[in-house]
Amino acid sequence: MLATGAHGSSLWARQGGAVHDYVAEMTMVSPGRAADGYVRVRRLKEGDSTEINAAKVSLGVLGAIYKVTFKLQPLFKRSLTYMQKDDKELGDEAIAFGSKHEFADLSWFPSQGKVIYRIDDRVPSNAVGNGIYDFIGFRATLSSALAIIRSVGYSRINQGC
Repeated sequence: MLATGAHGSSLWARQGGAVHDYVAEMTMVSPGRAADGYVRVRRLKEGDSTEINAAKVSLGVLGAIYKVTFKLQPLFKRSLTYMQKDDKELGDEAIAFGSKHEFADLSWFPSQGKVIYRIDDRVPSNAVGNGIYDFIGFRATLSSALAIIRSVGYSRINQGC
């Protein structure tokens, strides 16, 4: 994640919006001097130097990321609620909405003039609820079923449906 830049971001200024916010230590391998066998192994720890801040977001440019140690978060649940609205105020509401909800997300459907707001906040682990997010996209699906779904969708697009 760190080496490819797939580490996310957030509107929230405090720690927690991106994967690199949780890096406590990392080991990198980079070119070295002849005396070092042409290799340099750097172990960077949070608080030891400012190099770790650069390495966290370096996309691997400063060397090959060999090992990463992450800080843990206390266990928590998330409360999810969906709200559908028209998109007339989307430009004005997007930043305010994201600033209110830690894991907020929205899906815009411009052809329908609609926005689905996902109100998604952290709640204590002892909050009422089973803590299961049963999103259909995360369920195991047989590859044969996926092939049928994709072929039906593809043929409908080609037919203009």
